[in-house]
Order: sequence, then structure tokens, then C-alpha cells
Amino acid sequence: MSSFDPMGLSKEPRDDDDLYTYNTLQLRQDGGVRWHSVYYMLLRCLELRNPITRFMTRLQQQPSQGQDEDYNPLKDEITSEEWEGVQQLVDFLQAPVEMTKRLEGNNSASGFGSLWQTLTNLQALWTLYSSTKAGFENDNNNSDYFVAAVKHGLEKLISYFEKLIIQPQISYYVVATALHPALRLAWFQTHWKQYADWVKRAKESIIKIFKLYMAAEVDDDDTALPLPRRKVPGGNTDLYSQTMAVDLMFLTGSKSHKRQKRASQLEEYFDDLREDLTNASEQQLALLHDPWRWWLEIGRQKYPIVFKIATDYLSVPATSCECERIFSTAKRMITSDRNRLSAATIEALQLQKNWLRHSIVKSEVLKLQQHVQRWDSKQGSSYKSGNSEVAGSSSNIPSNSSYLGDNAG
Repeated sequence: MSSFDPMGLSKEPRDDDDLYTYNTLQLRQDGGVRWHSVYYMLLRCLELRNPITRFMTRLQQQPSQGQDEDYNPLKDEITSEEWEGVQQLVDFLQAPVEMTKRLEGNNSASGFGSLWQTLTNLQALWTLYSSTKAGFENDNNNSDYFVAAVKHGLEKLISYFEKLIIQPQISYYVVATALHPALRLAWFQTHWKQYADWVKRAKESIIKIFKLYMAAEVDDDDTALPLPRRKVPGGNTDLYSQTMAVDLMFLTGSKSHKRQKRASQLEEYFDDLREDLTNASEQQLALLHDPWRWWLEIGRQKYPIVFKIATDYLSVPATSCECERIFSTAKRMITSDRNRLSAATIEALQLQKNWLRHSIVKSEVLKLQQHVQRWDSKQGSSYKSGNSEVAGSSSNIPSNSSYLGDNAG
């Protein structure tokens, strides 16, 4: 091995692109703790398949006395069948990688990283694993390792569903998913046909949360001041005048009527999905797949109590990735000159920074920053245009006398 020069491969003129890849990419090793490290390791192997094959071919042509006696790489040469197995694993593991990217977002307008996406992504994996397992009956060319991996993956997914749906008294993942206007309760009934207990527990979780919010609305009614009573002229001590009094509560709706109407909000929200999907225009259909905009523009007026639930649960992130990213940025704020900031001050500054970045709060400082950025970009574009005459013109540069004169007084 010591006499083998892998850089000699660069002298082969047949594959310039592959040779460039070989010179710039390095093999990766499964890191263990890193997410999807096996996928990235195998993917890099596929990218370097041709250089690896040429390495083995050149090694076979080398004299045996120049190779290491303790280890012979030719014993680990990858066959064509093994390369096909690597490709199969990479294709199979691509779905979990995409799921992770969707869930580790910052729950912004892009829609990635929200709590409601957890069950939908797990369901997508369930569909993939189930279809792959069903394909094993018609294809006997799969390796035992791959077959066992798919079966164990299905078992792990079932354990995840049980932890998220069956075990907790209230599944917040279910509540967040049901608050998506394009999914609602019908999503569970569609994808969990074989698991009636899951659908039942999902509906129970949603109803429990709705009752909590509805009870808060009832408490607000009980503490509200009574509406004024309008009476006919004539003295309020006369018996006949009292019988002629009109209670405005019956004109605006009694408390019991309000409670009954509120109780039907959740069922209306679930049942209106058919109408919203069949009678909606293209713009309205696009709005259905943007949960927060739909609740602000449509659902806020139609389902006020459910809207309050959506406000709380659609803002919950699916993972702690965004929180950890914000935590990591705090190190730039705590410097050697500011090392005595209290925890409360650091928390307040980080919250304000995040709110300003996402335009949750307004600030004149932010407007000034945007103005300076626009001015800088404008100056940069004029500089790049190569307008040397303008840049060198004395008319565009204030003279020392005028500058001092403006600032002397």
C-alpha cells in the first residue's frame, strides 16, 4: 500500500468530472450521534463509486510486495450486488431525512417546523415502510439486513404513535393536526381506518381541549355586567309598569343559546370541510393549505373559540431545534464587557430580538436599520456600475469650507 499513489488516478483522462469529485470529496464515516449519519455516509459512497472502483482496480495491478501485510483492502471490495444494496438503502433513508428537514424548521410562513406536521410526517413514513414491506412478498432479492430494518422501523413507528396518541390523556399533536383547515378530523378517519382506537382517542383529545376553552368563554359571560333593561315610561314602582319592562337579553341571545351555539362550533368546523373543498376557488384552496392565514382571514369569524385554540397550538414548534438555534445566538450577546447580565435580561433581549426579526413587534430602530441597508445597497450598486466620473466629481464631495461652515455654528 505504501507504494500506491492514489493521486495517480488524476492522470487518467477518461473522466474529468469524476476525477474532480474525487479530488474534492472525502469519504464520510458514520458518526453515531449525528442525525442520519448512515444516510450521508452511504450517499457519499455512491458519489465516489467510480473513484473507489478505480482505486481497487489500480490496487489489483500493484505488486503484492508493496501492500500492507496487516490489512488488504481488496478483501473489502464492494461487489455490484452490494452497490445495489447501498443504492436501495439510500433511496429508503431519503424519506426520514426529508421529514427531519421539515420538522426542524422555525415554524415560519414556509410552514416547516410546526407541531401539526409531526403526525403527518410519521404517517408518510408509515406508508413508505408498509408499501416496502408488502413488496418483499414479490421480490426475494432483498438482503436480510434491509428486510429486518424495514420491519423494525414499522415497530418503532407504532411505538411512536402509541406514545403520541394512546398514552397521554390529551394528545397535543392530534389537536394541532386537527386545527389544519385542510385536514381536520377527516384526516384521522382517512389514514387510520384500521386503527379505530386511534381515531377515537384523537377525537376525545380534541373535544377535551375544546371544552376547556369553551368553559373559559362561559366564565367570561358570568363575570360580565348585565345588559341594561329598557322600560316603558311611567314609574318603576308601579306593578303594571314592571310587567311592561322589556329585557334586552332576549333580543341579543340568552346565555343558554350562546352556550349551545358555542358547543356546535367544533362539529361545524369538522363538517364544513366538504363544503370548503368542493366549493372553493383556486385561491381559497391555496389558502386552505396555509393554516395561519386561513384562520386569520376566514376561521376567525366563523369559529371564534376554535380560532383561539388554533392561535395557541399552531404556534407550537415540532422540535426544539429553533429554540436551540436561538440559544446559540445568545453567546454573541454575552461578551467579556457584558458578563454580568442577569438571566431575566438575557431572556428579554433574546425575545425582543426574535420578535423584531419576525416583525411581531415594531420599532423605529428597525426602520432605521432597513433604511441604512437600502442606502448601502444603493451606494454599492452605483459603485459597481463604474461611474467613475460621478465618484470623482468635486461637485459630489462637499468642500472643507462648506462642511466646516455648516457645522461651525
